[in-house]
Amino acid sequence: MLLKKCWNSFVKIILENVALHDVNAPFPGYADGNLTLRALRQDEINDFVVWLRDPELARYTFGLKPQAGEAYVQTVVDNYVANLERVLNNYAAICTDEKLIGSIFFNTRNVSGQRLAIVGIVIGLSQERRRGYGARSLQMMLKFLFEELSCDFVELDTANYNIAAQRTYEKLGFQRCQSQWIYEGLDVFPNANMAPPIYYRLSSQQWRESNGPTDYISRLDGCQLPSRQ
Repeated sequence: MLLKKCWNSFVKIILENVALHDVNAPFPGYADGNLTLRALRQDEINDFVVWLRDPELARYTFGLKPQAGEAYVQTVVDNYVANLERVLNNYAAICTDEKLIGSIFFNTRNVSGQRLAIVGIVIGLSQERRRGYGARSLQMMLKFLFEELSCDFVELDTANYNIAAQRTYEKLGFQRCQSQWIYEGLDVFPNANMAPPIYYRLSSQQWRESNGPTDYISRLDGCQLPSRQ
């Protein structure tokens, strides 16, 4: 029952899509060299299923404790995949040379007069991790959220044991915080299988000051998504 409550809270947060981002519109697409961020296609959902068969990746993705049982991890993955199609437009695909290697989840919400966004990133292909793709793709997403959706803040979190992710976020200018504003007013239930989270927040001003010009990132208006053979 607790797992169901936790998952319903997560889905509610995902579906709490208020006016800032038209989920019926295609993600515009961005490029930084051979790395692109584009709309995720429905036929790519199976890639998530394949990636998340790896229990270690699943634990990192959902912030689960290392000792969380495999049966529990699989239940979380199954629930996630079952709801993925409903929120497909809240995902952007990370690609290198048109090969799907990961994704970024994003959502926006108005809280106390502020435009907030929350993001989550996963590099699904093990051979593509620790190559800087996560930081570069997150930078493209931040450009979209701050410049096109006019968000005031972007928030994210990671498990306390995910030191690599923490370093990446801090290099991009994110600062640690005690809680996440975007969850304000939503029922988020505690879960004994979740590792202690590290929360981060980045303001639009901090992003501009810490990252400088982003002219090297190209916007791919009307980009054509290659059909899978």
